[in-house]
Amino acid sequence: MDEELKRKNQRVLMLVIGVIIGMGFFTYGYQKNFHKICGLVGLPYNQGKSLQALLKTSERAGKDQSLVSFMGVSGQVPVDIEPLQREKWVKTGKITTVYYRLTNLTDHRVDFKAEHMTIPLTPDFQLIKCFCSTHHVLAPHETRTYPLTFSLTNTITSDAGLTINYTIFPYDGPGAVTQLSKR
Repeated sequence: MDEELKRKNQRVLMLVIGVIIGMGFFTYGYQKNFHKICGLVGLPYNQGKSLQALLKTSERAGKDQSLVSFMGVSGQVPVDIEPLQREKWVKTGKITTVYYRLTNLTDHRVDFKAEHMTIPLTPDFQLIKCFCSTHHVLAPHETRTYPLTFSLTNTITSDAGLTINYTIFPYDGPGAVTQLSKR
């Protein structure tokens, strides 16, 4: 009976150790891809800073500014999209330009189009110039930087500010260069 109890205890111990190791791997993978996970579900990503810490920063000069977060999701297209600045305090009425870097991760040309979404949806976001207005072609492993120019007509009152998220889609419309092959 002692031998059977010893085996059960060993199995329980091995199970507990396995769960702890699994949780460690999950946490590492989750932390490494947190901004991509947030992009998929449409949540703002503040690089580990709490919202209270962001709101208390000295960057915010007055009540006529809004915190704007920038994100990008490649979707099913093998293009990495990354904002060069994750967040910025934007003064109401001021024209603001930020940049996104896009990289073709394949050995063939990729024809794509970007679409933006704001969270929350608001008419106060005024798009002035965007790489989403036309489709683009990236050569194999090419990297390009594209501007996004916008203004805010009113202060964003949401606690999390405004998030601008770009998603990359394959483009196969008129003038498309290639069809995307599956990865």
